[in-house]
Amino acid sequence: MSYDHDLRRLSTLKDVAGAVGADIDATSKQFHFYDYYESYFAPLRDAPVTLLEVGVHKGGSTRALASYFRHGTIVAIDIQDYGLDWSGFPNIVFARCDQRSKEQLDEVCAAHAPDGIDIVIDDASHYGAWSLATHKILYPKLKPGGLYAVEDWATGYWDDWPDGSRFQEYEPVSYGGHIERRLPSHDGGMVGFIKRLVDEIPQIAIPNRDGPHFRHPRYEFMHINGDFVIMKKVATPPT
Repeated sequence: MSYDHDLRRLSTLKDVAGAVGADIDATSKQFHFYDYYESYFAPLRDAPVTLLEVGVHKGGSTRALASYFRHGTIVAIDIQDYGLDWSGFPNIVFARCDQRSKEQLDEVCAAHAPDGIDIVIDDASHYGAWSLATHKILYPKLKPGGLYAVEDWATGYWDDWPDGSRFQEYEPVSYGGHIERRLPSHDGGMVGFIKRLVDEIPQIAIPNRDGPHFRHPRYEFMHINGDFVIMKKVATPPT
């Protein structure tokens, strides 16, 4: 189902997702994700946004996003080409791309987002090191005030996930009776990646190694729930 005039009357991203059949099967994006995204995406709905979706699978969310952002461009990438039919969705661009490859991501962005990206959604491998590589490459290409979402980070708590592991609780590390300097925590896979991103939040209070100047924060906010993390890039880059 392509975007048509009937979809204009649908008020939310979740409604649009249902109308275009985004719930293809049990492996598709859970519908409550669209509820979460609505509060962040609604102000941008009629804007000519460029959204980069990392990880396409069967294309349900890609079609939903293309129908919701009817004036935008959805750049969809995946390490595999599933031969999906994008007819009826002229604002979808698909490119086969490895989320770890700077060369490939740079090429995709140069071709389809030369002025920067408004929204990134990482719904690809759900491997911590791979998502970290993607973030390092794409976050600098995100426009000031842009949104960056990482889905399904709780795979880091799964024993049967390639880089996950069952939740482990660690005791503080004491140094000769002094106040504990480290509070180790579970850091498997995507969990470790997200906890690493949290380090970006207080950057303004972290001194540089080479002098007294403090670092500039890169995020206006980071919101975390059990399903995904979403960050907003600072609207005014540091000078």
